[in-house]
Formats: sequence, structure tokens, C-alpha cells
Amino acid sequence: MTTPPFAAVITPYYKEPREVLERCMASVRAQTVPTLHFLISDGHPQEIETGPLLRHVVLDRAEEDMGNTPRAIGAALAINSGVKMIAMLDADNWYDPHHLETAIAAAAGAGRPVDMVFGRRKFWRPDGIQMPISDEVSDRFVDTNCYVMLEGAFHYLAWWGTLPKHISQGADRAFRQYLGAQKGLVVAKLPLPTVNYECLWAPAYEAIGEIPPPGAKGFQPDDWKNWVAGMSPREREITERRIGFPLDRLEQGD
Repeated sequence: MTTPPFAAVITPYYKEPREVLERCMASVRAQTVPTLHFLISDGHPQEIETGPLLRHVVLDRAEEDMGNTPRAIGAALAINSGVKMIAMLDADNWYDPHHLETAIAAAAGAGRPVDMVFGRRKFWRPDGIQMPISDEVSDRFVDTNCYVMLEGAFHYLAWWGTLPKHISQGADRAFRQYLGAQKGLVVAKLPLPTVNYECLWAPAYEAIGEIPPPGAKGFQPDDWKNWVAGMSPREREITERRIGFPLDRLEQGD
């Protein structure tokens, strides 16, 4: 029986330009540990040449939940592949070559069994110049691309398949809240950022006194509060089971 790669990376993709997807794929191929890459097409497949370390899963239509359903599907496949570590990487993000190796070292150096590792991002302008922004890990937020899950946390990845679409925009924060509600999780943190993000969020530029680049976007209005207010008691109970914590603790993006 063939020994599986040590790690797997799950990438949902939608309508990203080919060069953006290629940048993401190249960063996974460049990892210094054997890594299996799962590309999950969210309704808009591109021609992808698969191989022993690359699988391409095509969904016949877009799920319209910002990649959450593709993440859940990729997670199930990754777990069943026999890997020991799983990370998520959106198509418009990319890793430093030593990202997963550094996560392994952080887990090994913790002195006790670690369930997951939190990484950090570097922000980049579209022109390739790094932005002077610090991405810090907090109790409220860890970017989806910065999680590295070890076997003790694999079962939490099913959460991405139960999250209601109404709170898809705030999934990063909701996942952090969900994990914070768990008991006994052991987490290691990377000292330096090793995840790269091309930033097109206008508020990030405005926060450092810069004019946003063409095509930059703001946070979209979200109707989640009205959605919650209109729930029956039974609907609220079911939703809280799905997200894993009380709705009155739900936080969304600022």
C-alpha cells in the first residue's frame, strides 16, 4: 500500500483568473513536505491536469456560500486520504515554501500533543508591494487560510458543511468562535507570517491612509441579524446546533 503524503491542502475556486489559480497551485507544489492538493471547483471548472499530488473535484453548480461547501467536501476527501495534517488555502492566497514545514516544527516544539496551528498573513498590493499591515491571531479572528489542522482537530472540519449560508461572509469569525467553544484544544502559533494575501478590501487601505486600488471592494451588507430575529425557537435551536455556539455570541466582520 502506498504511503500517503504527510499533508493536504484544500482550495475552493470560483471565477479566479488562471494566473491567480496557478500562483496558488505553485505555492502548494513548492512546499517542503509532501502535500496533496485538492482543488474544488465551485461551479466554474478550469482545465486542470491532475496527478498523484493533485486532485480536481468539480461541482456542477456554484454553492453560493463563499467556498464553505467545497471546503467541507475537500476536508472529507483529505481525511480519507490518510494525511496527518490539513490546511485550507483560498485560490487568491499563496504560501511561503516553508509554511507547512514551519507548522510541523511549531507543533513538535510545543512539548505536548497539538491539535492545530494558527498561522499569520502578509498583505500584498496588486502591484506586488507588501502592505504595512499586521495580521495578528486573536480570540475573535483567525483567517481561514491560516489554520493548519492536525489529526486531533480533523473532526472540526465538518463544520464547514453545516454553516448556514446567511453567515457565510463572517465564516472566519464564526469558525474561530466555534473552536473557542471547544474544551481541551491545544494550539501552537507560528511566530512569523507565512501565508500571502493579495488584498482588495478597501477598508484595509483606508486604515493605513492609502487610496484603494481599482476594483477594491467593501464589506457587503449582511442580513444575518434580521434572519436571526425572524427565527422560531425551534429554528434557533437547530441553527445553534449547526454553528456550535449560541447565536447571541455570533460576531461578523466589521
